[in-house]
Amino acid sequence: MQRVWFFLYRYIISPIIHFAVIIFANFDSKMKNGLKERKNLFKKLEDFTKDLTDNKKIILFHCVSMGELLQAKPLAKKIKERFPDVKTVVSFISPSGYDNLKSSSGFDFKTYLSIDRYRSAKKFFSLLKPSLWIIVKHDIWPAHLKAASENNIPIILIDANLPETTKRIRPVISSFFKSFYRYINLVMPVSKNDAERFLKVYPYKEKIIPTGDTRYDQVFASSQIAKEKEIKYLSFYKDKEVFIAGSVWKEDSQHIIPALPELLGENDGLYVIMVPHEPSKSQLSYLEEELNKLKLNYNKYTELKDFPSERILIIDSVGILASIYKYSYITYVGGSFTTGVHNVMEPAIFKNPVLFGPKHNNSFEALEMIKRGGAFPINNKDDIYSLVSNFVKEPQKREKSGKIAASVVIENLGATDKIMNHLETYFL
Repeated sequence: MQRVWFFLYRYIISPIIHFAVIIFANFDSKMKNGLKERKNLFKKLEDFTKDLTDNKKIILFHCVSMGELLQAKPLAKKIKERFPDVKTVVSFISPSGYDNLKSSSGFDFKTYLSIDRYRSAKKFFSLLKPSLWIIVKHDIWPAHLKAASENNIPIILIDANLPETTKRIRPVISSFFKSFYRYINLVMPVSKNDAERFLKVYPYKEKIIPTGDTRYDQVFASSQIAKEKEIKYLSFYKDKEVFIAGSVWKEDSQHIIPALPELLGENDGLYVIMVPHEPSKSQLSYLEEELNKLKLNYNKYTELKDFPSERILIIDSVGILASIYKYSYITYVGGSFTTGVHNVMEPAIFKNPVLFGPKHNNSFEALEMIKRGGAFPINNKDDIYSLVSNFVKEPQKREKSGKIAASVVIENLGATDKIMNHLETYFL
């Protein structure tokens, strides 16, 4: 059956996917940019590897985007600490990961993963010659799995998850994935429940080792750096009652902004910081228009010349959200009225009660925080008003919920060390 699936994938499924990407790239600037960058992919690999000695070890991390990169970072850092001569390379599918990775990230080289055609995958690995391929979370590309295996490159899957709702474990579909998961040498799921589900597509119990999620380690490490880092003009918010709405979409703002007049009117010491998921022209224009409709004055971060003069601040730049959560008193995390809630751990580690919308089942930690009383789902502007107002009026209740939220992160630290121990045992 494996040969049948590979034949179908190589000659039918993969070409269809490739053709669809080319078509949709005409309507999606990110996808178009990703295809453009791939035109010189092999030349860049050649330039990177030409000066390396034949015995130089390269460890390849693969991440879909920024979220998976954050999971990879603590492990890549640990590898560099223990094996400073090893070269770490990270590949992406999404431009949002590739474009935003800075040269100071700790990785030696970044690249797009080649298009998942068998010949391209073979060339990719023949040029890079990694000693180990670490895939983060669940981004499985069949042609690359087969090509890596044929080149005797060990493959491990870290921070692996299979949600209860996954289609990968359904009949027929599971047969397809089982044909390609077999190339993986070791699977390290984030939980025992995920480990059980993996048995349906990866029936090698001895090769499934739950180790937890490295995101907790990354969030904790980042929070320690953020505590020492001052963001220009924002030290103004230190020790103040600040409500941060982080990584918000239009769908989140539709519930947050209407609650602000009453919240600000009743709580003289309350400040609001709004951070759009992407500070695009359309996102920023929408926030400004809605605030203007309600006659709410605001500052924009990039226009500040001194401390904010208004009680509402719009962050119209990227890369500082995780660092400004330290100023927050109460936090709303966006995405939860669209596809699913974004990172709730970043504010939680600073002992913030966390609010978010109804779509939060994608986040284990969000569910755990709700269960314990550290996070609170909302459905409309009335919920926003009620929760924020109550936390401002009852600081002891806010403090208690914030500590609970932080404990969910603290209790799950250590995945990086567990994974590292297995890497040393199996491959390094």
